[in-house]
Amino acid sequence: FFFFKQKTAYEMLRSLVGSEMCIRDRKWRIRDLIAQQIDKLSQIFTKETTFRIILPISIKLCNDFVAVVREAASKNIHWLLISLYDSEEIHRESLIETIKMFGQSNIFTQRQAFVFMCEGLMNHPEIFEKHFLEPLKKITNDKVPNVRIAIIRMIRNHVVNQGPLRNHPDILEILESYRSMNCLLYTSDAADDLLCVDLGGRRIIKKKT
Repeated sequence: FFFFKQKTAYEMLRSLVGSEMCIRDRKWRIRDLIAQQIDKLSQIFTKETTFRIILPISIKLCNDFVAVVREAASKNIHWLLISLYDSEEIHRESLIETIKMFGQSNIFTQRQAFVFMCEGLMNHPEIFEKHFLEPLKKITNDKVPNVRIAIIRMIRNHVVNQGPLRNHPDILEILESYRSMNCLLYTSDAADDLLCVDLGGRRIIKKKT
């Protein structure tokens, strides 16, 4: 795919994602492949092309009706923000507001996608704290279990993997709030794992009685 010349790759992306054939369920693996390579796309295209072409495609994939495609695209959207962050202000602010809109959406799959976006954004502490920490805190007690589970899984992974915000007071506060209501989260093994990790990311070994 990426051995094609830039123009060829550009035309391929536009035709694949924009065509009626590509949005059918049997073509979801193609969309998933594109979603997983958003980071590479942000590197091989100019910032202008990234904003005009790659970004709309990526946002469309974040809204895909296939869950694995939505997740892959959302977890890679931070690469586009990093690519555009030092470009024209309108490009940067447009993407920031678009990401925030996912977190404010009335559609739970979009709020879940916002959480997936935050997973990558948390690796850029200054950007995350400035733009996305407060929106994340607002959906901590989301009424949809899938959104709460996504949040706790994201934070669990960030802490276990020694992420840069693992000791941030607000992140630890969210972690503790979920510990206090773990009865709501036993629909996922991620919740079980979280309860076996302390605030420093160390695994707690429960002794058998």
